[in-house]
Amino acid sequence: WVQHNFIAPTFQHLAAEGHKANAIVFSCVTTLVDGFVEAPLRVYDRDGDLLTPVRDTDALPRLLNNPNDQMSQAELMEYVMLYAAIGGNCYLQKLRSRSGLVGELVPYSDADLTPVKWRGPFVDHYEYRDPKGIKREVPLEDVIHLKWAPDPLRPWTGMSPLVAVAREVDTDSEAARYIYTMLKNDAVPRFVLTRPAGTPPLSDPEFRRFQEMWQQRYGSGKRGMPALLEAGTTIHELSMSLDKLALDALRGIPETRVCAVYRTHPVLIGLNTGLQASTYNNYEEVRLAFTEHTLYPLWRR
Repeated sequence: WVQHNFIAPTFQHLAAEGHKANAIVFSCVTTLVDGFVEAPLRVYDRDGDLLTPVRDTDALPRLLNNPNDQMSQAELMEYVMLYAAIGGNCYLQKLRSRSGLVGELVPYSDADLTPVKWRGPFVDHYEYRDPKGIKREVPLEDVIHLKWAPDPLRPWTGMSPLVAVAREVDTDSEAARYIYTMLKNDAVPRFVLTRPAGTPPLSDPEFRRFQEMWQQRYGSGKRGMPALLEAGTTIHELSMSLDKLALDALRGIPETRVCAVYRTHPVLIGLNTGLQASTYNNYEEVRLAFTEHTLYPLWRR
């Protein structure tokens, strides 16, 4: 899902093959979303070092508390972190009244809005794609562009953490699929049926009959039944069984690397690599470190 277009993988592929298809990515993203919305936005007037709270009845606090007619502030911030953590960008479009005042904020992902380069790291304008694929220009001043982190090769846009860890995500997903396939076949890999040397070769009809018979009798839901073989036929195991695989390392390395790029400790999301060394005391320390080293920079941004 990244190898065909590594510089700019699409949001749809990152969401479908990363977030929606891999438990580690999903857990990291949901942990970030849940933590991110815990601190509500407040508006203050600054006079030097003095901060004075602005009344909730003023325009900006009212907009933040009810950004549009279908979302609360917490729901809006969920979309902000969800889109940024998956695609690297979240765009808040300002919908204005006829007088030009901002009346609503609507969140968009890279699937809907695209920044158009101007010069250096700067954006000239944005392009919006409606469900029919029709594009229209959105002025720079009508978009708040929030990035997970700047993309060094495309600094006018953000970079998804999934791009940096795509191979590890693929490794974990393939390991899960492999184990699932093996368990469907009684935890043993595919095997090969052989006949003694010098045995007359099977004709095409005989070969198809033998193959179909084996699948019908011992495949799918009938696996595990005792096999009755024709004379001279032998079963040979073709590959390794589950007990020969280093599953702890195979699953553990992607877990720690995916957590590293999302700056979420494995203890927080209940991964095996974290639970092995988890205690109540270090869980509290992990939560504090997550707040200070992950959430604080994201809130500041």
